[in-house]
Amino acid sequence: MKDKEKCRILVISDTHGRNSSLLKDLLIKEASFDMLIHCGDVESDIFSYTGSNPSYAVYAVDGNCDYNRYPKELLIEAAGHRIFVTHGHNYNVRYSNDKLYAAARARQADVVLFGHTHVPEVEEKNGIFLMNPGSLGYPRGIHKTPSYGILELEKGKYPRTYLYETE
Repeated sequence: MKDKEKCRILVISDTHGRNSSLLKDLLIKEASFDMLIHCGDVESDIFSYTGSNPSYAVYAVDGNCDYNRYPKELLIEAAGHRIFVTHGHNYNVRYSNDKLYAAARARQADVVLFGHTHVPEVEEKNGIFLMNPGSLGYPRGIHKTPSYGILELEKGKYPRTYLYETE
């Protein structure tokens, strides 16, 4: 993915082992992606959803409910961008995103993907793009509807982020 000019990423979080049929339907609906990133609290094996040999790259990080099943954090390079992936609970994301931005700067990342709050969110600060796709398992926020994100990267261009509700 590092050498590709473009990359389309399906971003999910906080499935908590629930809504497996919803996730499987989502994988079919959004089939034209290059990478799946789960931002933690999978509470199951991510490959139980994708199958053992998917046609796209699959990444997941540990959430506060995963207990060392996945790496705590990841740095992924794709289409000329550096993506910092974390669940967010170690950065106090329920109160502020400042620690996430600082962690991204320290890692020279221009994109941060995280979860934990179960509330979808996209923002940008000083050239760092942040996305929380919300939750497919236990959605919170105004609509309380399961949600996910799409991240489109192209070398030399700003990331494009999209949030979607499933219902």
